[in-house]
Amino acid sequence: MRIVYISDSRIPSSSANSVHVMKMCQSFAKNGHSVVLLARRGEAAAAEDYEIYGVQRNFELRKLPWPQFKGGGFIYAWHCLRYVAGIPRPDLVYSRTIYGSLAASRRALSVVHESRTPPRNWQHSTMQRTVFRSARFRHLVVITRALEKEYLKLFPWLAEGRTLVAHDAADMPSDSTPSYRPIRHWPGRRGLPQIGYVGQLYPGKGMDLIGRLAFRMPDFDFHVVGGSRSEISHWRKTLPARNLHFHGHVPHSQVFRYLKSFDVLLAPYQRRVEAASGTSDIAPWMSPLKIFEYMAAGRAIVCSDLPVLREVLEDQVNALLVPPDNIESWGVALKKLRDEPGLANALGGRAQEGVIARHNWDYRAERVVAPFARTADGEV
Repeated sequence: MRIVYISDSRIPSSSANSVHVMKMCQSFAKNGHSVVLLARRGEAAAAEDYEIYGVQRNFELRKLPWPQFKGGGFIYAWHCLRYVAGIPRPDLVYSRTIYGSLAASRRALSVVHESRTPPRNWQHSTMQRTVFRSARFRHLVVITRALEKEYLKLFPWLAEGRTLVAHDAADMPSDSTPSYRPIRHWPGRRGLPQIGYVGQLYPGKGMDLIGRLAFRMPDFDFHVVGGSRSEISHWRKTLPARNLHFHGHVPHSQVFRYLKSFDVLLAPYQRRVEAASGTSDIAPWMSPLKIFEYMAAGRAIVCSDLPVLREVLEDQVNALLVPPDNIESWGVALKKLRDEPGLANALGGRAQEGVIARHNWDYRAERVVAPFARTADGEV
């Protein structure tokens, strides 16, 4: 099947959504499809886009301009469709931007729309309603069951088999891959628990809690991978703990090197989590990419006990879930994992089994397009 993936992600960038689309396109291609990814031009021109994300060069990447003014999304969608008009007609347009989905449906192209939040305003709601009523609309992919419920409240007719829940995913690390080998020059102290966090430092991600834990637990080393220079500078001044180490942003292809260097991984989401834009709360329906990468690493996870995260994680089974704002509970969980290495290994092993079975990119890519596989006569 010929798939054109329309994304509003910048390639390359430090955003999780850019990782998502690159991994999905790799897996679409691995599953036998011909794939073109259309994405926004990133923070800098890079000839090594595929290497940065650790993906195969098995799909075509085209980067198009997104004008920086109101309505720029429509112009970007026009650029995307102008490109599509010059290549063999795709069997399916898979889109993560409502502008792209709307434009493709207006051009009578079959569309699968993936959403990670409810519509942000009435304009987006109107555009989504138009797409979902289109004869060329095939399916809505959402990242959590909680988000699916929200969409069904807004667009009840989607309950007629037009939604599919597909949580995020991860690749399985390979010990034979050089980029996955542990880091040689490590700032942590030998013999003490190494506690890691990988991700952005936006409000609600839990950086303040990590810093408070570092002050309370001097016999543990805490590590933060991610964040901008200004964010790291702010937190270093705010939380000057000697056992708190900042590693900064690293290319996604190198993330597992850090995950494998930690004994325990933290996901300290708070009850309100800001989106990258800082304009909305994503805590009710988020599916954090880092949770699945943590699971793939086979390390014990301590995570905030939020309803949406219980769709994937189960307390005492594949993680320890604790109240997001109770710092004593976080300290108790870390000490428990230090004192019970058998429990830590069991939690990490069961989490990794979940990625192997169902939370991997290849499985996700197969599920979201399975209803549109080619029939014997070539129709979709």
